[in-house]
Amino acid sequence: MTKSRLEEMTLWNHRITIRFPEEISETNAGLPFVWENVFQGNGEDVWNRLEELNAPDHVLVTIGGLDFDQELSPWPAEAVFKGQPDFRGGADAYMDILVDHIMPEVISALGSKGIRPSYHCLAGYSMAGLFAMYTLCRCDAFQRFVSGSGSLWYPGFVEKMKETEFPRRPDCVYLSLGGKESKTNHPLMSQSESRTQEVKEILKSRGIPVTFEKNPGNHFREPDLRLAKGIRWVLTR
Repeated sequence: MTKSRLEEMTLWNHRITIRFPEEISETNAGLPFVWENVFQGNGEDVWNRLEELNAPDHVLVTIGGLDFDQELSPWPAEAVFKGQPDFRGGADAYMDILVDHIMPEVISALGSKGIRPSYHCLAGYSMAGLFAMYTLCRCDAFQRFVSGSGSLWYPGFVEKMKETEFPRRPDCVYLSLGGKESKTNHPLMSQSESRTQEVKEILKSRGIPVTFEKNPGNHFREPDLRLAKGIRWVLTR
């Protein structure tokens, strides 16, 4: 990757941070656009990890200011831990904002600089990884997907995915999980690996190129590196 430029904006009450190569030429004007929903930060750590991994040139669009339990959950469900708010199921509403409003405005802004998307990748970690897989089931705006330690244990998600006809066939999907994430007595969290494996098999059965990588540690170990590894994988397919 070459040196990067950074631009920031606020769209629909969300913080948008855009990183892209500093040098734009005819050979790299068409770049993959990676859309990353984050709980905190502005994508800098993931971008730095991607540089360390020598990822191909791309545009990284980081969307922050999200209410994870509301905007990334596909339907209402009880909280998994005592004292936390229940999931409220706002993923469809947020998906509309992302696809119909945020994406066109960012694409237009970069188009004025001579940068156009060659394809779109949706990436996320934890609940944002679940949102990526839910979006795969619901809309055709993205061609590649990264679900890093995705919350695929979410009640009813795998069952819903099995019965859903995808709006488009993805180019490829990357799934990952920490090796210790299922080593818990929690009735949902203990299903992390089995549910992720089920999603992998659903995708494989439909002829979609998919990989599943297990990483050392629990859910909170090196999330930026794990997500960057997934993004690099889909960028090099």
